[in-house]
Amino acid sequence: MRVLNIGNFRILFVFVYIVLFFTWVFAELFSLHGILAFRSLDSIRSESVEILLASIGLLAFIGLFLELKKAKLRIREAEESLRAYKNRLSLPGGKKIGEEFWRSIKLQFYAWGLSPSEEEIAKLMLRGFSNQQIAANLQKSVRTIENQSFSIYKKSGMTGKLEFIAYFIEALLPEEED
Repeated sequence: MRVLNIGNFRILFVFVYIVLFFTWVFAELFSLHGILAFRSLDSIRSESVEILLASIGLLAFIGLFLELKKAKLRIREAEESLRAYKNRLSLPGGKKIGEEFWRSIKLQFYAWGLSPSEEEIAKLMLRGFSNQQIAANLQKSVRTIENQSFSIYKKSGMTGKLEFIAYFIEALLPEEED
């Protein structure tokens, strides 16, 4: 036995709603022009369709409201899971691994003598942003970012972005076994 999933249910729901809507519109048009002979029967049909349309619209609103409520709950649960995961990543003494890693990165930037502007670009490079993305983020020209990136590589002794990122990542990787 096949269970109707929520996506198929929505499609069916919208299809039924559209059919009822157009049935109601055509019934109203026909009754206005006197095409339907049984006016009293036509008004009963029209009112029934109107009631169905209103009921389906209300059900759709309630369904969307409940779905939104569930989505907010899932987001809250995901945020809590992420917070719990970050709390597990800690060192003895309560320091977080990420905080310790970031502190060592900032110390290295200082040792290389990077300017505050270069530090900002270096942080974005470590996050994997392209020069175009960095330029858009900092509202600078791509050429300026390229020049400052070159200065960062020169001060750090690196030849490019991959080598620059690998310098920091390498410390996190385990030793290779022979």
